Amino acid sequence: MGKAMAAIAKLAALQRKRSQQAAQPQTVEDVVRQLMRPMLENWLDRAVPKLVENALRPELKRAFGEYSHRDCRCATPVGQGLFS
Repeated sequence: MGKAMAAIAKLAALQRKRSQQAAQPQTVEDVVRQLMRPMLENWLDRAVPKLVENALRPELKRAFGEYSHRDCRCATPVGQGLFS
């Protein structure tokens, strides 16, 4: 997730540089956006992995919990070790 946010930040910096070169006055929205970006990046880096895990855990348990270990030729029983 960090690489994606870094790419977005680079694109935003390029756009800011272009707009400054065009001598356009900054709006309040632009200033707020610049101030909020680092906070939003930080929150996303911390929150997204847990949000994805919380969304996937029930689905994986539902999907794989229907099968018993006898039906699987894996070394670890299904449902164990996924998020332990």
